[in-house]
Amino acid sequence: MTSPRPALPTRIRVLCCSLLGACTTQDYGFDRHRSQDLPPDIPVDLRIDVAFQENQWAQALTRCQVQVAFAPFDAVQQQPGDRPQPTLPEEPGTCAFTELEAPASPVDVGSEEDDWQLNGEVVGPRAVYLQDQPLRLLLEAVETDQEGLRYELPDCDAAHFPFSRTLGLDVLASEDPNGVHDLTMDELIAVGPRVVVDAPEEPEGGGIPRPAPGEDLAVRWTLDGADPEVEGEARAPEVTLKLLHQDMERELGDRWLICRPEEEGWFDIPAEDLAQLAEGIDQPERWRTALDIHSEVQGRSQETPWGRLMAVRAHISAGAPLDLSGLDP
Repeated sequence: MTSPRPALPTRIRVLCCSLLGACTTQDYGFDRHRSQDLPPDIPVDLRIDVAFQENQWAQALTRCQVQVAFAPFDAVQQQPGDRPQPTLPEEPGTCAFTELEAPASPVDVGSEEDDWQLNGEVVGPRAVYLQDQPLRLLLEAVETDQEGLRYELPDCDAAHFPFSRTLGLDVLASEDPNGVHDLTMDELIAVGPRVVVDAPEEPEGGGIPRPAPGEDLAVRWTLDGADPEVEGEARAPEVTLKLLHQDMERELGDRWLICRPEEEGWFDIPAEDLAQLAEGIDQPERWRTALDIHSEVQGRSQETPWGRLMAVRAHISAGAPLDLSGLDP
């Protein structure tokens, strides 16, 4: 059983700053912007973030980013280690349960600690483009709160996000010899189609779906568009289902259930796996559960002009809330 793939609607492609307006090459005036004076022999790290996240059955857009930044390569090596991550299932068709300890200092959504925005410390180039010929997207230069610089897609939303495209990077050199030189990298970012949650559905009249004890949870989704092509072949997104059961008072640890579907468009989460999220909880009303259907596509692996091998992953997801209060009375 598979979910049908609708045809990708015809799109008009133009040379533009956004998907809706035309533009020409321009100088941002950031060529002298820097937080430190870098000698010319220090290699540069290229940072790219492409992500689109919707929740509440596409009623809430929680993340929309197409960003590029440049930083000293040695600074990247000194970054602190990642936080503990939930376990991933080893085989398709299975789920993995993880319970993580509550963080010592809880992170609030939207706070500085939860900031997904990129930041760069290197003298910026004159312009940064992402292109899928004949489309050419100009990223706007933005000065960050950390006294740095990044380039981002303006007016990022569902109408402007480059779904189902394979984008190359075209950078116009800084006028400063210590700044970023010109570079071009083809098929660097492969962006998958938009994800649509088909089930569980929002109850008629509103509210949150409430799975019944002892019953599998049917999850259904549609990848609304074509797979991007890399080196002449369509590259299908990798899809995982992520359920986060979270204590809203942040005293108890988070519970995760991550599943790997075998087929596109559907997966039935076994009742015994789902029950682990709510098992032994005395106050279910203080817990919140979110289902996230997460897809990612990796672009072509290639070397930057500074000798670093990189492969960019574009992330697209859609989610919906669940009420698990009835699973473990």
